[in-house]
Amino acid sequence: MHRLCVILVALVLAASPVFAASEKHQKLAEELISLTEGDKILDSMKSQMAMIFAQFKAHLEVPEAEKAKLEAYDKKFQAIIDDDLDWKKIRSKYIDLYTSTFSEEETKAIVDFYKSPAGKKLTASMPNLMQQSLNIARTHVQAVIPKLEEITSAMEKEFAPQNATQETAPKK
Repeated sequence: MHRLCVILVALVLAASPVFAASEKHQKLAEELISLTEGDKILDSMKSQMAMIFAQFKAHLEVPEAEKAKLEAYDKKFQAIIDDDLDWKKIRSKYIDLYTSTFSEEETKAIVDFYKSPAGKKLTASMPNLMQQSLNIARTHVQAVIPKLEEITSAMEKEFAPQNATQETAPKK
């Protein structure tokens, strides 16, 4: 039994490097995140959250005497955002995501691409491309909504009980 345990432990230890990304792979993943400005995603999210919170506060009718309390909530909100969405705390999860998605060779090839002029242009253009893509999708979705509403309305009419009032009336 003891020998079996030793063999199992040895197998687990031998297999561990296979599952863990090498230090080089982790560095490449970190470089890829930096090149694609993936580390700035959190900053963008924090800015959006702060803007939404500011809009929420603007709708509150807070008397002047209560403004200090509002500021205290503002500080708590900002502290949570700064602490819980700190890149240093989340960085390793991003690296793990990239190293589990791409092999070391693939990560290296992607890093090389993003270092190229075309890769740099893609990174610089991506925010605008994403915004324009969303606008295109939004326009098409808005055009489709009336058609879908027409179908659902027709379905409701076709499958609605024929005499809803007779069905709900008490039986004699």
